[in-house]
Amino acid sequence: MDETRIRIAVRLLGELAARFGGRDLDLEVPVEASVDEALRMLLSRADVEAEAGGQPLVREHLVAFLNGRNVDLLTPSERRLHEGDLLLITRPIGGG
Repeated sequence: MDETRIRIAVRLLGELAARFGGRDLDLEVPVEASVDEALRMLLSRADVEAEAGGQPLVREHLVAFLNGRNVDLLTPSERRLHEGDLLLITRPIGGG
């Protein structure tokens, strides 16, 4: 890995783990990348899966946590990724 990239840990819950071939994976992103950029990178991988008959994943149907904090509640500067961060991704839970 060169000095222009960092590595983060990604943990996928539920059916997302099966879709990506495992619960835990490492992702290399550019230095100063945001959570949104990392999610776009992951979703582009999932699009390949969708072409094989799965449903496409879209950001609006996912909930993400950066080091235990809901990314939707973070400021843009708090969404910047750092070496060793943990990005947990799941589907929203609902019911009625």
